Amino acid sequence: MIKLNLSLLNPFKYENFIALYNWSGNITKNKSWEVELYYYAYEWFIFNVDLSWKGCSHAGPRFEIGLFGYNLSGSIHDNRHWDYENKCWETVDNDLNKVV
Repeated sequence: MIKLNLSLLNPFKYENFIALYNWSGNITKNKSWEVELYYYAYEWFIFNVDLSWKGCSHAGPRFEIGLFGYNLSGSIHDNRHWDYENKCWETVDNDLNKVV
């Protein structure tokens, strides 16, 4: 697991998050991709890299870069949630519609 986060925040300007564009789709049954462009005035500069492949919910590589509140992020993530007790992916029984 590799995570890198570098950000410069504006403590004087807090505004709501505004999603400008979002593209997403499925790759496989458990993997999806997403690219998002959004505006968040609180962030002057942001650079994030997260290469967590498992061990957390929706794990997968994520990249984000932003300047003056305009941010572009992309990810290929797992659709499943992580079971922290058993250290594995949770599975859903579709007949019972519950986590087993």
